[in-house]
Amino acid sequence: MALGRLAIGYRILDFKFLICVYLSQYIAHVSLAFGLSNYLIFCVLFLTTFIFGYRGFEHLPNLVLYRTAARDDVERRLVLICKVILLTYYSWRLSSVPIWTGAFDIAARLALQNDSRAAFFLGIVMLPLFVAFLFDCVRKGKFGWADWLLIIISALGALTTGSKITIVPLILSYIGVGAYLGRRISLSPWLVVSSAVAGAVIVFTLSNFFPMLSSGEILDLLLYRVVANTDNIEYLYTLDVTPDQYPFSGAVSFIPFVSKYLGAEIDFPYGVWLHGMRYADWAGYGPNAGFLIEQYGNLGWGGLIVGLGLGTLVRWAERVRTAFRAMILSFAYTLLVESTMFFMSLFFCLLILVLASVMHKLWRPRLVDDELGEGIRPDASAV
Repeated sequence: MALGRLAIGYRILDFKFLICVYLSQYIAHVSLAFGLSNYLIFCVLFLTTFIFGYRGFEHLPNLVLYRTAARDDVERRLVLICKVILLTYYSWRLSSVPIWTGAFDIAARLALQNDSRAAFFLGIVMLPLFVAFLFDCVRKGKFGWADWLLIIISALGALTTGSKITIVPLILSYIGVGAYLGRRISLSPWLVVSSAVAGAVIVFTLSNFFPMLSSGEILDLLLYRVVANTDNIEYLYTLDVTPDQYPFSGAVSFIPFVSKYLGAEIDFPYGVWLHGMRYADWAGYGPNAGFLIEQYGNLGWGGLIVGLGLGTLVRWAERVRTAFRAMILSFAYTLLVESTMFFMSLFFCLLILVLASVMHKLWRPRLVDDELGEGIRPDASAV
């Protein structure tokens, strides 16, 4: 963590902090489980290539698709699209999942996800859209009543996802956006209240999931979830298997949800395979694969290139501070958690950017030469 602080200059709980936490945890936990091994060497080299990519991109030219005026217009349209999608999705979640009457039943949540895979995948990609919305609010320095309404709807909608951390990512998004824009995040009353509510909701949710546990045991569970979220390492250690023993390992499994549509035979993801091997339960549960398993297991030592690319991507997101780049930075850490989450978010954000760009091209004012040659002015016919 100290090396990450020196190399990329993260701030506590910002988006870059999450990346350094994951990399540091893997190095620490792999060393505890396997000692000096290829796994440990790979994790250390992955961190090294990440830093090299981050620092190296500082000396390369920055690619900017639009000049300032056009970029601002695309940004406004992008934020508007994100707001509409957030409002639509979470309103639908609230209307379809009765959070006040038994929605904390995890089996019911999983059944709903299986019934509507599109809704399940949309739930994964909502966070960067929320980041774009917060970016606009923090940059303006104010939250209007419509902004607060969208925040409340998003927070309540997040309760319907079945996640143990519920609205915590929304709070971390506010902190991350503030750090991204160079703002100092003070302990404002709404942040304190939101954090308290988030903690209460998490404890209440876990109490419903695990009624047999005491409050102390639930707090221990939360602490373990934060500190030991590299549970895929525990699976490898317990099963005494290597990442390349996954029946579908290889480059084809790097982006499995795309490979399947190209004809690849992938019966189940890595986490489901690990859980099935350990507990003979193939219903769909399992740990996140993690970058050690995905990059080293699928690509071997060539997976270090992914670390280089991740560092470059993070530095690119900081070169020009825009809502779209903040969106990308907000989920960059998921490449270390589960590549499917990363690429789904990336594709969806690119789709929104393309839509905003098309809207900009279709509805921007046309410019014509001034008759006196003194510059340009809006064409009256386009107003």
